[in-house]
Amino acid sequence: MNHGAPCLLVVDDDPAVAELICMTAADVGFSSSATDSVDFTTLGGHLDLIVLDLHMPGKDGVELIRDLALSRRGTAVFLVSGLGQRMLDTAAELAVAHGLRYMGAMRKPFAYEDLFESLLTVKGELSRPPPSPSSASDYIDVSELESAIERLEIEAAFQPIVSVATGQVVAAECLARWRHPKRGLLVPGRFIPLAERYGLISEVNWAVLSSAVGYLQASDPKRVVPLSVNFSAHDFTELELPDRLAGMLDSAGVQNELINIELTESSMIHDMPRTLDTMIRLRIKGVGLWLDDFGTGYSSMEQLRRLPISAMKLDISFMPKDSNWAASLALFQGLVDMARNVNLPMIAEGVETPRQLEMLRELGCERAQGYLFGRPMPPDVFRQWLDSRL
Repeated sequence: MNHGAPCLLVVDDDPAVAELICMTAADVGFSSSATDSVDFTTLGGHLDLIVLDLHMPGKDGVELIRDLALSRRGTAVFLVSGLGQRMLDTAAELAVAHGLRYMGAMRKPFAYEDLFESLLTVKGELSRPPPSPSSASDYIDVSELESAIERLEIEAAFQPIVSVATGQVVAAECLARWRHPKRGLLVPGRFIPLAERYGLISEVNWAVLSSAVGYLQASDPKRVVPLSVNFSAHDFTELELPDRLAGMLDSAGVQNELINIELTESSMIHDMPRTLDTMIRLRIKGVGLWLDDFGTGYSSMEQLRRLPISAMKLDISFMPKDSNWAASLALFQGLVDMARNVNLPMIAEGVETPRQLEMLRELGCERAQGYLFGRPMPPDVFRQWLDSRL
């Protein structure tokens, strides 16, 4: 036991995962222990950091976040889960809303090297004075987000998309990040719900698009790949969208074909005539349209045939990592076949293991995206990463 080391508690019901975290934490310099359940009201001793799994058979991670906040221990929290990045982002927002000192999150499964790097960063953060109680428990105000948009603090983080057959990088998705001058780099869960609540989501989407176009403008045209940016259902009812986007690309000297707009299937069609008007004009101008979260909404073969979609994305992060493949293969085969029947490429996102990649090859899925290939990266990091692979 290293008595001078910061103290870490792992709360996870998977003994193998808990052992990996404890071992890695010890290598980083933590004094660590693990449990599959905890009562923060009776827990004694000093703790600097709790590594908390969200999905457990007893009290789940959300209940424990609430209990930790009520205990007023002042202990920092680091989240882990196999439930998917969106769930982690939302849980992160919950922890911050409760006034907890949130230190980051990782999706399961994770490798020793990635966990070591994350815990090393957390250890460094813990050595700094914690923020004042007022700033730790402070909600982000909508005026702060409005100012961030004006100051160009919203930027793109780039996650690669690869060919399943060759492993070559063929595109990248641009994900929103807020480079806050005081809070650091904020993930979407910290500000996207606020943007949606106060009608700022379109401004955030355009800010990410502007960041993506700026990246393309500053890059060697021979060493770039097409990029995708997420837009909301409301954006597609704005008839000026195609001309505004084309004007932005023209001013930057960027080819229209390098930009794809992603829209979520379940929230796509609110005003069919205006949406189709916008989508058709975007496609006429050479901009791609990707249907995100395919299989979660209301699409039918007839709807897919009449919409000018150029690719589909399917999130497989909720599927098993290493077993139970029979049901998974049957489900995905049907979705991939549906895409093939309408002559559209399928992009599988949330790919984390070589076994999942093998499954995609068996299915004939063309492209893949996920932590197996690369995490979302800032523009300069992605440019260097891409240069080493092209």
